[in-house]
Amino acid sequence: SATATPTPQGSSPTPAVGVAPLTQLLPSDIDDPAAQCAAISPPFQWEMPGLVQALSCTDPGLPGGQVYAFQVNSRPNFETSWQNYTTWRGIGSLNPGPNCPPAPGGAGIVGFHNQFFPPFPGQVLQCETVGSSGGTQPTYSWAYPTEDAFIVAQGVPGSSFSALDSWWRQNSAPVSSPRPDGS
Repeated sequence: SATATPTPQGSSPTPAVGVAPLTQLLPSDIDDPAAQCAAISPPFQWEMPGLVQALSCTDPGLPGGQVYAFQVNSRPNFETSWQNYTTWRGIGSLNPGPNCPPAPGGAGIVGFHNQFFPPFPGQVLQCETVGSSGGTQPTYSWAYPTEDAFIVAQGVPGSSFSALDSWWRQNSAPVSSPRPDGS
């Protein structure tokens, strides 16, 4: 298990060398991060050592929903933060099935890739329902381990997984290659 490297107090963490900035990893329908996103700060309900940036974004494809994005400064800090997030969400204890969207009331974890990120260990899409009855939201969380980042999309309360899944299939990938070399 990797241990997190704390960021010295008073210093500003930066992404690891060769890692795409968080704004370049956002879903394609967030085409103006400066206007559609706002920085958010800890405390979160899970610990994120080495936090570089956290964003809350209004996504035109998810009316009433929200997209959150998080990036830390190293692979060990990513692994710790992702584990802390999934533990907080309870995804580990739900014994999720292998599908997203999940069966009603369930959760799932599947590997994923897109045109910019080929299959990679730990590059997963998690799906779960959050909230309480009457106010539940379908939620997708996906990890970019090579970029020390993860993104969370929450549908509007009461919406369906099929609507969120349709949005994810159309918009989850960045609008263009987040890497200068196009890989």
